[in-house]
Amino acid sequence: MFRTFLISAVAGAGLMIPATGAAWAQNLPGMAEGIIQQSDLARKAVSQHDPAAALDHIRQGTILANEILKAAPPQPQPVLVQVYKTIDATSTYAPVKGKASSELTPDRYKKNTSVRDVEGTITVGKLDVTSSASRLEAARAAVERADWVTADSQLGAIPASVIRTSVEGSMPLLEARDNLELARTRVLEAKFKDARAPLRAAAQDLANYETLYGAHAADVEYLRGQIDAYAQTIVRDHANAANRINAWLQPIDKWNQEVGG
Repeated sequence: MFRTFLISAVAGAGLMIPATGAAWAQNLPGMAEGIIQQSDLARKAVSQHDPAAALDHIRQGTILANEILKAAPPQPQPVLVQVYKTIDATSTYAPVKGKASSELTPDRYKKNTSVRDVEGTITVGKLDVTSSASRLEAARAAVERADWVTADSQLGAIPASVIRTSVEGSMPLLEARDNLELARTRVLEAKFKDARAPLRAAAQDLANYETLYGAHAADVEYLRGQIDAYAQTIVRDHANAANRINAWLQPIDKWNQEVGG
């Protein structure tokens, strides 16, 4: 089993709010994480009965929340923003060449296997920004009247408002990546004939991804065709094989980050 963790960037101490558009959309996870960070810092200040520090952190969290709510496209309330995504995936390997023993020793794994399947669970956490904005305002009012218990309760509820959802199933992009990495290993060992099976499997994985998700359809189909065709010629045309595989891995890694496999 291997685990891949895709965690959002954390907003820094400075409040760098980009303009609306693609840059703003890409920074949403960091801004939402910044709300959680500022609420935690404010809560520490509240525990020390430090109103100046508490109000400063509440103000910074409120700025982030208001920027998200103001610029978010029209949608049903509440406004939810992803703050993290984790992938817990399991790869199943199958021997390419049969032997009397079915045991997959390290030596057999190196020589005679290809990735067959990747199954896993994707867990996504989204912050309820609408609720967070209300709680920050309530915490501000509580601090101003020195109601430390209420302020602590409101601030503590912000990280608790992260909504977690999980989806289980096949991960064809992770399968494609694993198969290409296995093919690259065969190439680096100068075992070009053994690279054919994982290349063909990678092409099939991309076909499965296109069927299941339909994202990047034209690019996926083009890449799938390239990989499938090269699987037929790699034995005699392998001078630049590793570089070809590395080039194919780049878009696949990008798509993996977008959809989590």
